[in-house]
Amino acid sequence: GAVFLFLGGDIASRTTDDAEVELTGGVRDYLGLSMCAGGDTDGDGTVDLLLGSLVRGARLVLGGALASGAVDDRAVASVVETGNSTLLGTAVAGNGDVNGDGLADFLVGATNASRAGVNGTGEAFLFLSPVVGVELASERADGRLYGEGYNEYVGLYLSLAHDLDGDGFADPVVGASGYVFDDTSRYAAFVFRGGVD
Repeated sequence: GAVFLFLGGDIASRTTDDAEVELTGGVRDYLGLSMCAGGDTDGDGTVDLLLGSLVRGARLVLGGALASGAVDDRAVASVVETGNSTLLGTAVAGNGDVNGDGLADFLVGATNASRAGVNGTGEAFLFLSPVVGVELASERADGRLYGEGYNEYVGLYLSLAHDLDGDGFADPVVGASGYVFDDTSRYAAFVFRGGVD
């Protein structure tokens, strides 16, 4: 996979050959399947990039001095998990400050994660910035938002950019595609309050 960055200003039609920055992943890792402007995770005043893939988790690349190359060489943090059956990195979200320290935090979804012997419950991992190095999601995450039902697929959709209740903290929103309500599988969204409690 690969991710291409085009600098703003010129809105004319362009191709990937015209990109100012190209970040490349591995063979069939589907880097760029999910991505977002992750906000300022390190306090340097520039927006950082959060890039997800299908089988290799997520990578955090700092803005300010972006350069082309292999994403593993450019990333300051990698969120990984043992095995690839959890689909960690299918969804990512950032640009919200959950704990009020002034740094942007981020979410990484593992849509196919299983819990307590139930397959496909899904899960979203919350990471409070700063995050540096290679991090095993299940051990390093500051918060874990679980599904409970079979093939609920929690973490397929994520949002973290907004303070929904006006308390000054960004609130994680986690979507699921297989939540069962009234004996029918439905799409659903779950809101978790941010804060330092």
